[in-house]
Amino acid sequence: MKKHAISFCLLLLIPLFTYVGGWRGIVPLRSTREEVARILGPPAPGLRDQYELERESVFIIYSDGKCGAPGNAGWDVPPGTVVEIRVTPKTRLKLSQLGVDKDKYRKEENRLSGGTFYTDFERGVGYSVSGEDEVVNTIFYMPTAGQESLRCAEAAAGRARSEAEREGYLAGLGGRQEERPYRLLDQYSDFGSDEERAHLDNLAALLKEQPDVLGYVVVYGGRYGCRGEAQAHALRVKSYLARAGGAGAERVVTVDGGYRQKLTVELYLVPRGAPAPTPSPSVAASEVREREGGCAEERKRRASQPRRPKR
Repeated sequence: MKKHAISFCLLLLIPLFTYVGGWRGIVPLRSTREEVARILGPPAPGLRDQYELERESVFIIYSDGKCGAPGNAGWDVPPGTVVEIRVTPKTRLKLSQLGVDKDKYRKEENRLSGGTFYTDFERGVGYSVSGEDEVVNTIFYMPTAGQESLRCAEAAAGRARSEAEREGYLAGLGGRQEERPYRLLDQYSDFGSDEERAHLDNLAALLKEQPDVLGYVVVYGGRYGCRGEAQAHALRVKSYLARAGGAGAERVVTVDGGYRQKLTVELYLVPRGAPAPTPSPSVAASEVREREGGCAEERKRRASQPRRPKR
């Protein structure tokens, strides 16, 4: 009886995770923050863009403006438009239970974390799974291939470089579909102190669990920013990680990634002796402009971030 009850619950859950071209009526590059609020209600307390529902946690990435605007997320859509939806099931769910045709997905494995990513760029959906049973960790709902015309030129160029790098890497392997020795662990552009500490604490914990890997921090300056803010932020991140107890400063490597639309941090786990991650800037240095006014105050505000909370 218990087994049948569990199976019935899974049947109820599966439709929640098998949307294509959006999720629960929320569609990337079409839906707005206001529409999300009507569908999901208010976000979780203290979190701006994360929603805690009964059966899943949902994190939504929004655009900060059209192409060329400060904080643009790479798509030519108005501010407040949904760019990506990330859904994490609260019930153990296997990929096989979702009826996913894996032949239609690009598969990328990461030996370091033991995880696997399946992505269907045509339909704009991807799955992060782990273990031999391929238990679903997160489901990603992204713009579809039919929406590529809305991608900003700088973002399209950056994606093309990444794809060329991937193809070159696979060609160097002689056609063997092996994974890179590293994979992007996390990426964020929200620099509220609490939010950033959550990202960094996760990396610190993984460094503590895996003594044979290094933590790489790639920081990109923004198109409209303050001189030297990326380098200064990288040093503060390294100092924070060293003090967080996960690893000494010698295990944290900072990289100047160049420029993107807004100040962005990427976090990687890299085995000792393996090649370092290759930055993928999307904005040329000649296009960077210092923010008019506010830089002195901005430097002062960021000087204390990210601070370690008192214990």
